[in-house]
Amino acid sequence: MDVRAELLDLKLRVEDLETTMEHGGELERQVILLHEIAERSMKLQAGLATMQSQIDQAVVEFTEEFAAMGIEVESVRRAMTERPDLIEELRAQLSIEVDKFRKQWRREFDFLRSEAMDMNIKLDRLLKRTP
Repeated sequence: MDVRAELLDLKLRVEDLETTMEHGGELERQVILLHEIAERSMKLQAGLATMQSQIDQAVVEFTEEFAAMGIEVESVRRAMTERPDLIEELRAQLSIEVDKFRKQWRREFDFLRSEAMDMNIKLDRLLKRTP
């Protein structure tokens, strides 16, 4: 499931519903849109939960790999006692790459969560208007 595409498409449906309600569109169309939005929202929330689980698993795996890399760095450190500055450079580079990876995934997840919350607010507002 392409969560980003689904979320953006769902937001368009919510805006369509909002426009229909504001301009006194037919009730049957509003009900159809509302049911479609509710069903797709549930699927989207399940997709987000799956994505969060996958991110959590990736973080665990990455942490394990990082720990294993730390062991290898330690063995390299022992082998290269004449170049201690090289080890620190490697450690700093690895730290930068780990931070980039975490920030990238966090930004993506935060974007999706923000869009979903925005859509939920609109849905709540629209549901309060529904007769």
